[in-house]
Amino acid sequence: MKLSLFSTLRGYRKEYLPKDIFSGIIIAAVSIPISMGYAQISGIPAVYGLYGSVLPILLFALFSTSRQFIFGVDAAAVLSAVSQLPSS
Repeated sequence: MKLSLFSTLRGYRKEYLPKDIFSGIIIAAVSIPISMGYAQISGIPAVYGLYGSVLPILLFALFSTSRQFIFGVDAAAVLSAVSQLPSS
């Protein structure tokens, strides 16, 4: 098994970098509070929402071979998980 890190950077143009950084900041500004909120709703500490929104994106960027990916908190999956929690 061959493991290549950051394989998507082959052929990357430097002029894309400012817009990519700006896009990343916008996505983080939206997804991090949502993830932390969902964590609190489910009864776990908000920091787990932070881990759940940042770490998967970084790992995907590190190991993926795809140049495009969509990642975000999915409300349907969260509602399904929360519905299984015991009511208090």
